[in-house]
Amino acid sequence: MDESSFRYVAFDPDRIWQEMHETYLRCGGSVLYPGDEKEILLRAVLAATVSILAKVDTALRMDTLTYATGEYLKLYGEKRNCVYRDAVAASAPITITFQATGVSQTIPAGTELTADGSVVYLLTEDVQQTGAAQTVNTAITCAQAGAMGNGLGSGAYLQLIRPNAAVVSIVTTAAASGGLDAEDEEVYRERIRRYGLSSVTTGPSAKYEADAMEASTDVLDAKAINDGGGEVGIYITIKGDAAQQDVITAVASALSPQEKRPLTDRVTVYAADAVPYTLNVKVWQSEFSSLTQPIEDTIADYQAWQDQAVGRAFDPNKLITMLYQSGVERAAFLSGSGMEVEGELILDYTPIDPREHCAGTITYEAVTE
Repeated sequence: MDESSFRYVAFDPDRIWQEMHETYLRCGGSVLYPGDEKEILLRAVLAATVSILAKVDTALRMDTLTYATGEYLKLYGEKRNCVYRDAVAASAPITITFQATGVSQTIPAGTELTADGSVVYLLTEDVQQTGAAQTVNTAITCAQAGAMGNGLGSGAYLQLIRPNAAVVSIVTTAAASGGLDAEDEEVYRERIRRYGLSSVTTGPSAKYEADAMEASTDVLDAKAINDGGGEVGIYITIKGDAAQQDVITAVASALSPQEKRPLTDRVTVYAADAVPYTLNVKVWQSEFSSLTQPIEDTIADYQAWQDQAVGRAFDPNKLITMLYQSGVERAAFLSGSGMEVEGELILDYTPIDPREHCAGTITYEAVTE
């Protein structure tokens, strides 16, 4: 059964209406016609009944990991000590140079600055201007939480949105960092599943993996490997636009505390090695359909499934299956497709090392039958 169609409280409005109508007739009522005031009244009762049943069903579904969404999913996770990671704003240190004006004033925290007129940053604390020529070191925080705030480089020049004649220059002394996007709901759902071992310290591979995923929203997948006696290797895949070393450091820090890590374990975090593959696909579609967007979405979904997981075997046939499900008439791989193994292109299901992950390039050609 399709999970999306599952209901804890199943009801059919047409069947309910039929039974209401039959009950009305058995109680001595006459045949109801559209527009009759009695028919209008019963329709209103039907609408209220259906609404109540739907709300009860939704409430039951929202208390399950499979169906919960939005705030309900966050509450579900909190009850299991697995808290949702909201977006975090980036920050950066800056230097403000003032010229002598003879007038002292305070530039308040929250004053807006920008480097490009698009992304706005805010002063994190009050800046005291003495009226003499001076240089002040302070910091700014992006007004909008998320990774977009990390785009401000070291040495970037900013300006106040509301000009101040005493300011000569405002320059970042280091690149903006620390901005994280809000956690994707499906990633959070999977993290809650993995977090079931939260009552124990690390040791089991599942707990190491759960804590690695907890460390940063930039961690797409984690695999704990026994690299020898007391040696634990954590192999992770990282979001393409993330700073790899920063993510590795964050994960290592999350797994290092002695109250978490068994005394005999030494934990080392690695970015999983990428195993390249190429898939060139030809798809046939009906002349009466336009499947460009569904095809591209399907390829993106496959690539996320195939490439983000650590140790997941190369499975090109899954892409063909997904393309058929998207509505294409036929799909086939063209020459040059496969994963290179010992100098030979392999286009079959191929296991990879548990310390590796697939990283592919996929192109497609669509033709009309």
